Amino acid sequence: DIGALGYFAPHPLLDLAGLVSAEIVPIIHDPAAQMALMQARGVHYLMAAPSQLPTTPDDPHLCRLYTTPAAESPIHMSVYRLAWTGDCTKSAP
Repeated sequence: DIGALGYFAPHPLLDLAGLVSAEIVPIIHDPAAQMALMQARGVHYLMAAPSQLPTTPDDPHLCRLYTTPAAESPIHMSVYRLAWTGDCTKSAP
């Protein structure tokens, strides 16, 4: 549950659905603004289903680390490391 995770996580969390992060609500339909906010906040990782991505799946900022197997989840959630330089070959900060 995103609410519990946002409350109990020992690190800052930016929720692109706006349930935990109210500042996302005014830009919820503006993918470019969402990406800009994530970059400004120094977000290192993104977890999302393909329909929830604030950019295209081939965006060079998205370095896919893991995708759920089809047998376990029909949603196919993926975890990405965000490479703000656009180079996924470089190590994470």
